[in-house]
Amino acid sequence: MKVAFLGSSYSDNFGDVLLFKLFLSWIKEVVPTATAIIPFAAGAFRKSLEADQYGMRYLPLVDKVVFVGGGYLGEPPTSQFSWSLRNFCRHVPGFLVSQIMSKPIGVFGVGVGPVSSSPYRWFVKELARKSKVFCVRDVESLEHVHAIAGDCGVNLVADAALSLATVSELLPTVRCGSTDSPRKTRLGLHVHVPQSFKEKSCHVIDAILGFCDTRDIEVFFLLDERHQTYSHPVSSRGTVVKYTSVEQLIQSIFDLDVIVTTKLHVGIVAMSLGKRVMGLPFHSKTQRFYSQTRSPFCVPLDRLSVDMLPSLLEDILNSKCFTIPRDVKDLSLLNKTLLHKFLLEA
Repeated sequence: MKVAFLGSSYSDNFGDVLLFKLFLSWIKEVVPTATAIIPFAAGAFRKSLEADQYGMRYLPLVDKVVFVGGGYLGEPPTSQFSWSLRNFCRHVPGFLVSQIMSKPIGVFGVGVGPVSSSPYRWFVKELARKSKVFCVRDVESLEHVHAIAGDCGVNLVADAALSLATVSELLPTVRCGSTDSPRKTRLGLHVHVPQSFKEKSCHVIDAILGFCDTRDIEVFFLLDERHQTYSHPVSSRGTVVKYTSVEQLIQSIFDLDVIVTTKLHVGIVAMSLGKRVMGLPFHSKTQRFYSQTRSPFCVPLDRLSVDMLPSLLEDILNSKCFTIPRDVKDLSLLNKTLLHKFLLEA
């Protein structure tokens, strides 16, 4: 069996690579001899994965087409026009080829909406209606699909990354003595935002660093892409943890106590590993995750006042490790169940 994987395969962003790794592992689990093909993988993305084949020329030869989870069906809060144009060019060609060649399509764990662009709304509608199985990762996505495409048999799941534990190769290593010897509290700071939030994010970083100075907390600045840097002058006030691979960042998160992040998948992985996580999202897709998991530690960046941070940080430091609700974990595992069913159907 030859299976094409479509989705956000254009940069080595941690969350996108993680999702592809999960789905590649799941397909090999149920069909060990399957040929995994990523038709639109960019160079940096290829270096992070071990698919069997790359390139658009293989797409007409596949037996099934899988759209991997991600947020590419929901626009960000800024630059919506350029985002819609870029993503239309990235994702529609693979869908059209699959349709022309009558390839069965399965969509698993995507976030949907908001979508203001008429051409991109057309794509979302056609993808939802023409797929053999279409799974969205939260209730808000379900509502957006119903508004765009009507009632077309959409499945509600949760983000596939919550099922990290199903792939042993991705799990971190417990370092010898790491939990026994006394040490300072370690806080991971992962603040990466669009240009429109840059000024506010600098104030947020300064406030968090000031709080950590008063509590003698070690700060680690997390990066989630290979060529990413912190524009804020932070190097003298903590340790910058460069990104080299999905496995490295998962291990780095595991070695910390508390994570403060503006993005989605660093928060998901940290919560999956039993860490205390504070979300400061700028994107609605990230807010949805904290709502879905019923986490009390989420304040959208546009509603956050710097004056709120000391009490928020105090609260999370004094809290117990948050446990992801069982029903949400089950919804995440449903991605794997439905993927296996899709692959094994004639």
